Amino acid sequence: MRASISKNGQLVNQPLRKSFMAELKRWIAQQDQERRLWPGMWYRRAAEMLRVDLNAAGIEYETKDGVCDFHSLRAVYVTELAEAGVDIRVCKRSPDIRRQC
Repeated sequence: MRASISKNGQLVNQPLRKSFMAELKRWIAQQDQERRLWPGMWYRRAAEMLRVDLNAAGIEYETKDGVCDFHSLRAVYVTELAEAGVDIRVCKRSPDIRRQC
């Protein structure tokens, strides 16, 4: 992510699983290369879009355990990194995570 749009103004590297990256690369290769992958200002409606997707998947947005929002997705992501054996100190420094994933 560009540093100008990240929360703390610093460059962000988001590590992703290799299996997901392979699938994403195949999907991107099938898209029109002249168009932006995610055009427009969709991020302004991202929370609403997440709720629509959750509803379509039959997943409750709010349960007795809390709500499913971007912060909870982040918590799940970090938890999965830890469960995959990534040292929690490394999780704080995302460029280092790529070496362990």
